[in-house]
Amino acid sequence: MVQEHNLPAPSRKPLPNLISAFLPGYRANHSSQSTSTPANPDPVPLKPPAMKRPRGGHAIRKPAEAPQIGLPIRPNGRDLKSIEPNGEEGAPVRRSSRLKSGGPGLSSMSAKDKRTTRSRSATSSTSGATIENPPSPQSQELALQAYADDWLRDIVRKCARAYRALSTYSCQETLREIDTLPGELQASPWALDMISRAFYEMANYIFARRAFKALLKVEPYALQSMEMYSTLLWHLGDPPALSFLSQKLISIDRNAPQPWIAAGNCFSLQKDHDEAMRCFRRATQVDPGCAYAWTLCGYEAIEMEEYERAVAFYRTAIRTDARHYNAWYGMGLVYLKTGKPKYAEHHFRRAAEINPTNAVLLTCIGMVLEQNDDTMQALSFYDQACKYAPDSPMVAYKRVRVLVALQRIDEAITFLESLAKTAPDEANIHFLLAKCYLKQDRRTEATVSFTSARELQPKLEGAIRAAIGGKEEDEEDDEEM
Repeated sequence: MVQEHNLPAPSRKPLPNLISAFLPGYRANHSSQSTSTPANPDPVPLKPPAMKRPRGGHAIRKPAEAPQIGLPIRPNGRDLKSIEPNGEEGAPVRRSSRLKSGGPGLSSMSAKDKRTTRSRSATSSTSGATIENPPSPQSQELALQAYADDWLRDIVRKCARAYRALSTYSCQETLREIDTLPGELQASPWALDMISRAFYEMANYIFARRAFKALLKVEPYALQSMEMYSTLLWHLGDPPALSFLSQKLISIDRNAPQPWIAAGNCFSLQKDHDEAMRCFRRATQVDPGCAYAWTLCGYEAIEMEEYERAVAFYRTAIRTDARHYNAWYGMGLVYLKTGKPKYAEHHFRRAAEINPTNAVLLTCIGMVLEQNDDTMQALSFYDQACKYAPDSPMVAYKRVRVLVALQRIDEAITFLESLAKTAPDEANIHFLLAKCYLKQDRRTEATVSFTSARELQPKLEGAIRAAIGGKEEDEEDDEEM
């Protein structure tokens, strides 16, 4: 057995490898250089390295190639040289801890896969960073469009809330909603019209007139709400402005009710009630659905003391517009003048339900209750009226009268003294203040107030004498007692 190992190894041809399979020239050159495996000079024979099974799925077992030109091949299809580390001839075969799987083609593919994996890992690390891409023009346009839509919707909501508040006669809320609108929209004709009507319903005629003037400056040919402007000028007692307005409106459109209402107010201010009635009737003929024209006809009928005709006009106005509180107020006024306080109270309360912030309506209810000797309830309505119209001398005077009836003289004098400074031209205020001074035996101050009342209204001469005489009689009765 030992001698067999000492025998020289038989010569053998090199096994083909992958390169020789594709390059025949390389196979010939290589075979001419080395034809056999050199023998090991060491007497102790070396065993070939044990083949390890490669781990993982990278090793791909290839089928054995067909033998070419009678060359023997190994069962695994590989040359022993192909697994040597250096591929040098005569070098001892070393045991490798790792075994390359596959040929050069597979190695190149693995390197390519590694490069691809490396590039993917670099991409994934880059994507992990917080890099914001600039928005596209289309997305910017959509965002701007959405912002514009929200802005417009908000404006429409505010305008709707202002219109609803004015429809329910919540005038302060109307002004607050209009103040939240943009400045350009606040100066628009629509907003100025809302502001004018709100101040008019609040009986703030000075600010209402300013708003109407601003409206006509922006829109000189406006017809809407001009009937209220003409009534406002009637309350302020400005005949020149009212005449100019009526002529201007008639020149704009003779077939609209507003010009004829303005002309009727102009004649009514001049106490020409017949001509005013003709103008108002013309307004109803031009527009039968104009409830305000029917209401003004009723007011002129009251001035002419045609109460039944006035009731007919007011009923027509209510049929035209059931929420027209002016017609309900006119009906109550007719019943109050004809001595029907219960009917008057009903119609006044109905008007106050429609317009609960109107100080005139609340005052009228208080007047009816005062006639029915319900002074405490009347005082509560007067207090509400003073809340909505704190600068109204008429409302304050009605309230002070109830205080005098309740024998709250000190409180009444306090209010009357301030009221006499606020409205010095009101004779009734000075007369009532003088009577309160007499009840407290302040004769000097009472004489001054009586004199002021007589100078402002000479018709009060008889009432002043009766008041002074009644006080003297009371004093005589007290002395006798």
